[in-house]
Amino acid sequence: MNLNGNSLLNSIPSEIEYLENLRVLEFHDTNITELPIEILKLNKLEEIYGTFEFVYSSKIAKKLGEKGVNVISHRFETGRKNT
Repeated sequence: MNLNGNSLLNSIPSEIEYLENLRVLEFHDTNITELPIEILKLNKLEEIYGTFEFVYSSKIAKKLGEKGVNVISHRFETGRKNT
């Protein structure tokens, strides 16, 4: 789920727990600094690309990392070049 660039976005609802097949969540350039605790119920979640504030100060980010989720503050593009 890509939520990048939505500067009006302050939070994600707790109902995110119903997205059982969610594997990647991205929310750069938003005002999100915390996620609901329900995100910990998503067993297929593999990666989160979040705001700097979330990645480095969130208790939820730490718990996600302990569960094996990659919690990253920057998404780097792979070596794809336009020709």
